[in-house]
Amino acid sequence: MQLRRRCTEENPSGCGPFGIWRRCSSVVGLVAMPWTLLRKCAQSAQLSFSLALSSFASFGDEPQNVPIEKLGQEFELVGKLHAPLGTVVSVVGVAVEGPFKGYEGGPNLRVRRIQGKYYQKDIQIVLKPYFHDWGEEATTGGPALPKLQAGETYKLEGYETGGFVGIPSEAYTHGELMIQTTGHYFRHHFAVIKAEPTDQISYAPWMFSGEKALLSGIAKSVAGDSALVGDDWVTSADFCPVSRRASASDAPR
Repeated sequence: MQLRRRCTEENPSGCGPFGIWRRCSSVVGLVAMPWTLLRKCAQSAQLSFSLALSSFASFGDEPQNVPIEKLGQEFELVGKLHAPLGTVVSVVGVAVEGPFKGYEGGPNLRVRRIQGKYYQKDIQIVLKPYFHDWGEEATTGGPALPKLQAGETYKLEGYETGGFVGIPSEAYTHGELMIQTTGHYFRHHFAVIKAEPTDQISYAPWMFSGEKALLSGIAKSVAGDSALVGDDWVTSADFCPVSRRASASDAPR
């Protein structure tokens, strides 16, 4: 979970020059932006630059106090799916079972694609139905959700949300009563509005243009050059020689 400033006319310092805050970070945002906001963003560029640097430095060092009333106004929570909580997004991933105990149990998704962009990072999120339960017939309108099968790939549409669960350890001391639950922490999940089975994703080089990726293929010689051949793709490759374990025959004579 991440916390980021919003870019508003009242808060021009949120117009980050790195493009990490909305509205000021894209060409569309600049075109659609009122002139007064655009001017304030430009005037505060130098200030925002230093704020961004200080934010990166301080946010990673220790927890920052953020007033609740600032959430949704000056700050917004960004979830695992790289979008503010409550933003409807499309994701593709593999259904898995969560831990047996705790709030993370039940259907989870190992994310492979978010809004058309492919990922190999370790992103796993709890799934909860928006309305109709898994495999339940839609009798009151809205789309029905399939019964998820672990190991199968699904395309989902929904939004990330969350809230605090559990009890702070200090409450046990003051309340003089032990309750079997988890510690106090922010739990989030993906509320699924639509879901449908889809083909398994087989990673290819074009999915990670300009990025590092782990690909599976067969090493072959193509036109005299080393290449890695996968399903419907071929890419040039430089293979490092594999060192073998030293033996008695390697000893100098």
